[in-house]
Amino acid sequence: MHLHLLNPKLLSSLHPFTDNYFCYAGDQWFAANSRAAKALLSPENDRVLKYFSGRFPPDEAVCPTILGNAEGLKISTESKHFIRWEQGHHPRLLDERDLREMLGSRAHFARKFAPGSPLLDPIDAHLGLQQHRETKCRA
Repeated sequence: MHLHLLNPKLLSSLHPFTDNYFCYAGDQWFAANSRAAKALLSPENDRVLKYFSGRFPPDEAVCPTILGNAEGLKISTESKHFIRWEQGHHPRLLDERDLREMLGSRAHFARKFAPGSPLLDPIDAHLGLQQHRETKCRA
């Protein structure tokens, strides 16, 4: 026997969502400022965190839901990440073909690199990190 609860009054005790508090979904990789971090860490989110704790995958809903409902935050749908989604559910490894576009983009973050990728050296040099990295390796 299966129980189907369709009455919104019965369902409201099972989830944290209301007419004024919505469920949102988004990318698990996102950029945020300190005000967003404070919103995410607020104790007021306990009911939302408890609700998502047994669900899969919570990382694509927890942060978007909390941030989407937070007052005073400006939410942008523009990604600040340089990612190539050409192989289904996983980004492809970045390589030399991507370097020029990546460096010319306004992205704050790039993924996904192979371990020890030779692409990391020109990126470090572009960011002025080459000498710092060489110095750290010698120490």
